[in-house]
Amino acid sequence: YAINDSSQVVGCSVATETGVEHPFLWENGKMKDLFDSPDYLSGCAKDINNSGQILGHFSKKDEKTGEIKYENFLWEKGEFTSLIGAPAGFSPQKINNNGDILGSFNYSVIILKNGNYFTYTEIDGWIINSYESFSFNDHWQVAVKGGKLDNSGAYGLRISLVDNMPPV
Repeated sequence: YAINDSSQVVGCSVATETGVEHPFLWENGKMKDLFDSPDYLSGCAKDINNSGQILGHFSKKDEKTGEIKYENFLWEKGEFTSLIGAPAGFSPQKINNNGDILGSFNYSVIILKNGNYFTYTEIDGWIINSYESFSFNDHWQVAVKGGKLDNSGAYGLRISLVDNMPPV
C-alpha cells in the first residue's frame, strides 16, 4: 500500500496457516509481521511516513466481553498506539512526515493533529463528496473528490487546509 523514502514498504499479508490478513513492514529485504499477539484477529498497514510511523487498522477480541473491536493504530518503534477519540467509522488513510493523519468519514475529511480531530465537509466553496480522502502532504494540501456547492459537477480536488486549520 505504501513506501517511504527509505524504501520501507507496508501493507497487508495473508498468513498461510490461517488465511487472515496481517499488517506488515518490509525493510532490509525482510518482512516483519506487526501482530505480536493472538488477540489480534486481522489488520492492515495503510501508510508509512519518512520517520517510519505506520498507520493502519486491526480487529481484536475484547478479553472481557468477547466482542470483536475494530481499532485504528499508529505503530512506531515496535509499539501500537490506538487512535482514540475519532468518530465511529473513521477511516485513517495517510500519515504525513509531520505525523499528522488524514482520514475520512461520512463525506468528510478528518485530520488528526497533535491529538485533536478536525472535520471538514466544505472548504472554500467546495464540498467534499467522497468517503475517501486520497492523499495529503506536509503542506496541508489534500487531494479529494468533491464539487462546487452549486452542483456544477464532481472533480478531483487539491484543496489547501492551511488557511482553514485552527491553531493547536
